Amino acid sequence: MHFTEEQLLDLFPEFYKIDISEPINWKNKPTGKITFLLEETEYKNKELTNLLKNIVIALKVPFENVSFGMIKRGFREENLKQMQTPIGLIFGKFLFPWKEKVIIDGKEIYSVASLMEMTVNKKNKKIAWDLMQTFLDKIN
Repeated sequence: MHFTEEQLLDLFPEFYKIDISEPINWKNKPTGKITFLLEETEYKNKELTNLLKNIVIALKVPFENVSFGMIKRGFREENLKQMQTPIGLIFGKFLFPWKEKVIIDGKEIYSVASLMEMTVNKKNKKIAWDLMQTFLDKIN
């Protein structure tokens, strides 16, 4: 038995609502040296992005060296190949729970606590701070 597209739409309307777009919306800068990957809700949260902005200022990283990836939904390692900077930092260990560091096409990608978790537990913020200190010479 074969179904037409219209019949399938009538039978399974929710199937056509599935988001098949790329899971990460890249906001690259030509001068980018590090990419911060944030969940969409954190990316759009002014308080949390101000926290990240303050970290960047304290580390004295020029803003033109920072690119972003807004994570819209679950992703795989292969989606990270599109990152254009040599270093990436995923905020949200739950988004990338299987590894703390991975190298994809020569790019180093790390995973730390989410920005929200950093506001609740200062230890998480210190861990991210210490990690960023280790590659500061590469991003300045």
